[in-house]
Amino acid sequence: MVQSALTYLPPTRQQLLTEIRRRGEARAEDLAVAVGITVGGVRQQLMALYGDGLVVYREAAEGPGRPKHYYRITPSAEALFPDEARDLLTQLTAHLDGVAPEVLEEFLAAHRAEMRRHHPIAQDATLPIERRLQAMLAAFEGQGFMPELEHAEDGNFYLNLYHCPLFQFVKGSERVCEFSKQALEDVVGPGTRRVAWRREGDPHCAYRFTLPMTCADS
Repeated sequence: MVQSALTYLPPTRQQLLTEIRRRGEARAEDLAVAVGITVGGVRQQLMALYGDGLVVYREAAEGPGRPKHYYRITPSAEALFPDEARDLLTQLTAHLDGVAPEVLEEFLAAHRAEMRRHHPIAQDATLPIERRLQAMLAAFEGQGFMPELEHAEDGNFYLNLYHCPLFQFVKGSERVCEFSKQALEDVVGPGTRRVAWRREGDPHCAYRFTLPMTCADS
C-alpha cells in the first residue's frame, strides 16, 4: 500500500489537519483541546500550515473583541489524505494511455467540446480578445483551476493555474495536460508555450503567449 503523503508532515500538523477535516472547520481553541497542546502552540502550527497553503480561515465577529478565526483545509491538504478512488483514477488513466490511447484521446476531445459548448463567448472570434479572455478565465475558474492572467513587461502574457482539478488524470497521462493548452489556444491562437508544469515538480502550471492587440491586465 502506498504511504499517505500526510505522514511526511510533522505529527502535530497531521493531527491538526485531520481534526479540521473531521469537523469541517474549527477554531484554534477547539483544536488545542483536541490535540492536547496550548492555544498559542496551535496558532503557531496553523500559521505554518497557512503559509504552506494547507489551511485557510474565515473571520467571524462574535460579540466584543477581535473576530474569531475558523480554519478549514484546502484542496491541496485534501489531496494529502488517502483516497482509493482517486488513486484508481490515476491508474485507470495510465492504463488507458498504455493500451488504448485512442480511447483516452476521444474522451478528452469530447470534454473539450463540452467546454466549448458551455462557454461560447470564449470561442466567438467576432468578439474583442479582451472579452474572450475574460470568458476563458471564468471557465477555468469555474472548473477549479484558480487562474490568474499576468501581463509581463516584456509584452508576453502568462496564464498561471494555481490548482489542477485534473491532477489525478495528469499523473496517469501527460496527454491530459494538453486540455488546458488547447483551451487557451482556442482563444489566443497557436504558439502558446508551457513554462511551468506541476507534473514535473513546479508549484503550479503556467503558459506564456502573446496577443495581436493590447489587453488590459486581469
